[in-house]
Amino acid sequence: MFRNMKLSSKLTLGFGIVLVISAAVILVGTTYMNQIAAATKGMFDHPYTVHTEILRVQRNIIDMDRELGYILMETDAVMNPSALLAHAEEIDRLEAEAFEAFEPLYDRFLGDRALLDAALAAIEDWKPIRDEIIRLQRSGLTIQAANMDEEVNGPHMELIEEHIQEVVDFARNSASNFNEEAQRDAGFARSLILALFAVMAA
Repeated sequence: MFRNMKLSSKLTLGFGIVLVISAAVILVGTTYMNQIAAATKGMFDHPYTVHTEILRVQRNIIDMDRELGYILMETDAVMNPSALLAHAEEIDRLEAEAFEAFEPLYDRFLGDRALLDAALAAIEDWKPIRDEIIRLQRSGLTIQAANMDEEVNGPHMELIEEHIQEVVDFARNSASNFNEEAQRDAGFARSLILALFAVMAA
């Protein structure tokens, strides 16, 4: 049938096929580019933001514990309360920043919010422990303060770190999943477009 067609008809049909395949290539390319863009935006809006903010919390917690260590090294806390007060105020500032970071965390976190609740609760429960250590140190009871730091503060720091790490791991895994999805979409789109070009060239 095709052999009996006029040359003009063959050219018209061939041109029409090229147009259809070209349109299909454009449609497929655009569709999967949009999907990749959506996956990239999703990765930035959720795993990236969560990972960034929870690492900020983690950094502040470490800095707070370091400031508490400076307080424990103040052997003249009774005679020089201003030095102790400066460290205590820095701890409060760092704690406020850590709590602020939980606002975007709760807004963007896609996992079980119980993970965030546990981390936040552990940080909140840390304050009375710190306050008691600071009170003992301020009163000159340095041995009692050091004992409480080792027996109570140390284990509680490990608990905080454990809960924070759970959020960090979830955010990292989520980012990996978003990346794998984007790579699959890109690979499928590439294969389909190449197949369409092969049909066009045949």
